[in-house]
Amino acid sequence: MRAWILPSCLGLAVLFAAPAMAGTKGGLYDMRALLNQGHPFAGPSAVVLPTAAPPIAVAPPAPTLRYTPPPPPPPPAAKAMPAPTIRPAPTVMPVPLPRTAQKRPAPRPLPMPAPDDDSNDGFFSFLSFDDDPADDWLDRFYLVGGGGLDWAEDVGGNTVGGGAYSIDMDSGFALQAAIGSYFGGNIRGEAELAHRTADYDQATSGGATATGGGELTLTTVMANLYYDFRLGSAFVPYIGAGLGLAFIDGDDRTIGGAVAKGRDGTEFAYQAIVGVWYEFDRTWAVGADGRYLGTGDDDAGSTSLMLNARYNL
Repeated sequence: MRAWILPSCLGLAVLFAAPAMAGTKGGLYDMRALLNQGHPFAGPSAVVLPTAAPPIAVAPPAPTLRYTPPPPPPPPAAKAMPAPTIRPAPTVMPVPLPRTAQKRPAPRPLPMPAPDDDSNDGFFSFLSFDDDPADDWLDRFYLVGGGGLDWAEDVGGNTVGGGAYSIDMDSGFALQAAIGSYFGGNIRGEAELAHRTADYDQATSGGATATGGGELTLTTVMANLYYDFRLGSAFVPYIGAGLGLAFIDGDDRTIGGAVAKGRDGTEFAYQAIVGVWYEFDRTWAVGADGRYLGTGDDDAGSTSLMLNARYNL
C-alpha cells in the first residue's frame, strides 16, 4: 500500500502546483484551468470543458419605421378686431330766439333752377325759373321802362294834286314801358307799350322845297318774346321779337302850294330786338338794346336805340 501512496501524493502535489501557477491572474484563481485539467487517472473518455465560451452573436435590431415628427401646431388664429363704436352725433338743442326776432318773417328763399337744366348756369341763374309749383307766381314778373333815340324812315307819296313828294325826317325819341314774366329756362315774355316821335326836316315836291312844319308819331302795342343768353357773368345778352299794332299819326305838309296829307291810321306792326342786361342783383338790372319797327305802311317805320331799367317783383 505504501508503494502507491507516495506516487499518488507526488502526483497530487504536481497536479495542484502547476495549475496554481498557471491559473492565477492578478492574485485571483482561474478555475477554468483546473476544470479543464484531466484527472490523472481518468481515461481518455474524460470530458474536457472549453476554456472560453464562444461569443454569442447578437442579431441586429429589426428595422423600424423612420420617425416622423408630428406636424407643428397651427398658428393661433388672429383675433378679430372689435367693430368701431360709432357714437351718435350730439343732439343740438334749438336755442329759442328773442321775442323780437321771432316776430320778424323769415326771408323768402330765392327760386333756383332745376339742377338738370344746363341753360340756367348763369351768374344770376335764379332769374330763370323752373316749373316748381312751390314758386311764388308773383316772383316771375318784372317791370321794364326805358327811352332813347329814334330814327324814323323818310315819308313819301302823292300830294292832293297828284304830284309826288318826299319828306326827310329828323331824329326823334322813343319811350317804352312793359310788364314781363319768366316762363322757365331762359325764356321770358313782355306786353309792351311804346311811343315814337320824329319831326319833319326837308320836304320836296315838283322842284319845290319846304323845311320843317310837322311831325310823325307811332304808338305801338306789342307782345314780345325774348331769349336770354346766360354765360356765367352779370352781363346777359338777349334777342327778341314782337308782334302787335301801330297807331300812326302824321301832320299834313304844304310844299310849294301842294298839300301832302299826313299818315293817319292803324297798321299791323312787328319788331326785332337785340340787347344786353347788366344784373346788379336779384331785383335790379340795366341794359341797352336796338330795335327795328316795321308796319303795314311802307313809309312808317323806325330804328331805335334804347336804354332800359328792369325791376323784378
